[in-house]
Amino acid sequence: QFPDSHGMHSARLVALYEDKRYDEVFKGAAEYIELVKKGDYPPVEIAKGYVFLATAQWALGQQQEALESFRAASHVEVAGRLSRWAVWALVRAANVEDLLGRRTDAVRDYKEAAAQPDLWEIRPIAKAGLSKPFQAKDPGSLPPP
Repeated sequence: QFPDSHGMHSARLVALYEDKRYDEVFKGAAEYIELVKKGDYPPVEIAKGYVFLATAQWALGQQQEALESFRAASHVEVAGRLSRWAVWALVRAANVEDLLGRRTDAVRDYKEAAAQPDLWEIRPIAKAGLSKPFQAKDPGSLPPP
C-alpha cells in the first residue's frame, strides 16, 4: 500500500537483515541511499541508509568498508546536532575500530557518542566501549538495541 515509504523500505531491510540475507540488505541499503540523494526520501534518512549499508558490509566481512559507511552516517545533523542514527553510527564505527585494533580512534568515537543527547539510550553503550574494547565479531542487531 505504501511502496514509496522510507519507513516501509527500512522495515524491509531490517527484516532481510534478521533473515541473514545480507547481500539483499547491501543492495537495498544502496538503493535507499540513492533515493535520499534523489530527493525521494527526506535528507535526514541518509544516516539510516548508511548504517544499514555498513551493518550489511560488516556482516559480509567487509570491516573497512563498513567503517567508511559508518563514518558517512556519523556526520548527519538535524537542527544543528547529530541525528540519532549518526550517534549510533559513531558507536558502531568505534566497534569496528576496536576490531581493527584502532583503539585510539575507537575511544575518540565512543567519547563523541557519549557526549551527544541520549535520544536512544546509547550513552551506556558508548561508555561501556570506553572501559572495554568491543570484541564481538558479529555486528548483532541492525537498529540500536
